[in-house]
Amino acid sequence: MLVERGNCSFVTKVRNAERAGGSLVLVIDDRQENITNVIMGDDGTGTGIRIPAMLIGKESGKLLKDFAIVSQFSATLSAEFIMQSPDNDVNIEFWYSSNNVLALDFIHDFDKYMPDLQYFVNFRPRFVTWGCPMCTEDFKKTECFGDGKYCAPNHSKSLSNNVKGKDIIIEDLREICLHSRLAEQNKEAIWWDYMRNVHSQCFEFITAECSQNAHAIIGESYDLTMQCVNQSF
Repeated sequence: MLVERGNCSFVTKVRNAERAGGSLVLVIDDRQENITNVIMGDDGTGTGIRIPAMLIGKESGKLLKDFAIVSQFSATLSAEFIMQSPDNDVNIEFWYSSNNVLALDFIHDFDKYMPDLQYFVNFRPRFVTWGCPMCTEDFKKTECFGDGKYCAPNHSKSLSNNVKGKDIIIEDLREICLHSRLAEQNKEAIWWDYMRNVHSQCFEFITAECSQNAHAIIGESYDLTMQCVNQSF
């Protein structure tokens, strides 16, 4: 199915196409840009989607769209998802938010396999944020950094869970800074110890105190992690 970018998220477009019977979604970009720099990120609601999707450039998409409109013949598209691995290692990028319960369940389950996989898998955590430059100033002050460029809204806010998006992003940065430092020292396995400890103390949201305690348990410097976090801004 050919769909045009805009008006709703990538996830919504792909889910609607899947419900309509589509087996592959080609999203046509709505601007002239290098699409290799564009990530079709999950908006936090992508659980359960079972069909692949890819973004194609505006001009290429116009060719396909024009052909579909004027041609009396059907067209068959062949799509390949190629992952290059020159060193025969498995490279894993896991995109998530520190406030995403389902993602944390995955990390908890995957942890038990890492001792056997650590010499064959290059694991790298990545964090999902959302841009909202048109949001209100009050929203951006509590939920975003960079004047709305990086936001992590708490979708499960309640009287007992009033976590701000900025606090979620700070923990995201703590986790990626700690992982980067430990990976450089060939101590990546300790990062999983941090994740296990910190989420056992604060499952749904990780406070600075929880992070400090988890750093102490694994014997790593919280101050060094926060230096890296502060350098990220």
